[in-house]
Amino acid sequence: MYEDTIYQPGDLIIMIKSDILLIAVWTEIISHQVIYDPDGGSSAAPIQTDVAEGSFFNVKGYYGFKEGYNFKGWYYNGNIYHTGDAIQMGKVDIVLTAIWDPQESTGFNLTQTISIAVISFLSILSCYLAYHVIRK
Repeated sequence: MYEDTIYQPGDLIIMIKSDILLIAVWTEIISHQVIYDPDGGSSAAPIQTDVAEGSFFNVKGYYGFKEGYNFKGWYYNGNIYHTGDAIQMGKVDIVLTAIWDPQESTGFNLTQTISIAVISFLSILSCYLAYHVIRK
């Protein structure tokens, strides 16, 4: 600042006949939090450093899972964001909430199939043992 005028870096100041004294003018940088809510996902939420108002940040990825669902992206303020998308920080904290789409059923349930196989095996084994015990 010089004579009540605030100059920005690169501004031209014309010096006439004497030295001038420039005084630094500092402004506070206001930052806000970016919070990721995995909404029941299996892994911890990503961590984002605080972001200054007006600055951009890139959305983090999420590598956890939720049984029966596929991770679709992050929801904030009516928009869906994906890994690497840029968001400009406003004047409040941002909470990005995971979006989970239900997985389509394939009609095949591995746990149920294994259970049926084990029960069938045990039934056959018990019949086999009963037959051989009775024969003796």
